[in-house]
Amino acid sequence: MPKASGKHRLLILGLLLITAGIILTVNSQVSIKKARVKEVKVIEKVWNITASFNKGDEIFGYLMPPPFQEPGWQDAAEPPCEDIYYGYIPVNHVFIYVDFYDSKGNQVSEIEIVYALAGFQNLVMYNLSRVIITNETGPYPRVKVETLDGWFKLGVANSTEYTIHVWGFRIGPGTDMPPPSILGLGKKEWEVIKPYEALIFLSIPLCITGMIVSMLSFKTSKKILSRKRRRQRKI
Repeated sequence: MPKASGKHRLLILGLLLITAGIILTVNSQVSIKKARVKEVKVIEKVWNITASFNKGDEIFGYLMPPPFQEPGWQDAAEPPCEDIYYGYIPVNHVFIYVDFYDSKGNQVSEIEIVYALAGFQNLVMYNLSRVIITNETGPYPRVKVETLDGWFKLGVANSTEYTIHVWGFRIGPGTDMPPPSILGLGKKEWEVIKPYEALIFLSIPLCITGMIVSMLSFKTSKKILSRKRRRQRKI
C-alpha cells in the first residue's frame, strides 16, 4: 500500500483541524434550561417575612441558622434517636419549622428541617420534609422537599402575598434564642445558558490553523510539480 506523501499528510491534518473546529463551534452554541431561584425578599435576623407573588409562581424559602452563641439553637438539641419519618438520627440535632401562610392567614404547608450539630456547635442541614396542610383532620401528608441551591420549595402561589414564620422547641419570638441569620422568600425561574460557550475561543484558532495547513499542502504540491517540469526540460 503506497504511503501518503508529505502534501497529503498536510492536507489531511488541515482538514482534521477544520473539522474539529466546526464540531467545537456547533457544541459551543448548545443551550440548556437551568432552574434557579430569584430572590424576592431576603432579610437578616427576623423570625418572619412577607412577600408578594404572582399566581402560579413556585415559591421557595431560605433559612440560615444563627452562628454559635450562648444562648443558641444548639441548646435545644436532642440526642441521637430513632425518628418515625427520618429513621435513626445518629447525631445531636435540632428540629426547626418554617410555617407557610397565604394572604388570608391560612397555613398552606410546613417545612420541617433537621439540623445536625457539627464541629464548634455549628448547625448543618441534615434532612427536611414538607407537611401539606389540608382542610381534613391530621395527620397531614408529608412529602419530600424540592431543594435548589440551598432553597427549599414551599408551594405554588394562588394568592398575592405569602408569609413564612420560623419556630422550634424553645426557639422563636418571645424566647431568648437568636433569630435566623438570614430568612428569605424567592421564586423559581428558568434561564437559558450555553455551558460550552467557551469552546468558541478554541474552535476559531483550530479552523484558522486548519486552513493555513491546507493552503501549505497546495503550495507544496505546486513546488513538486515545478521541479518535475524542470527535470523534464533538462532531459
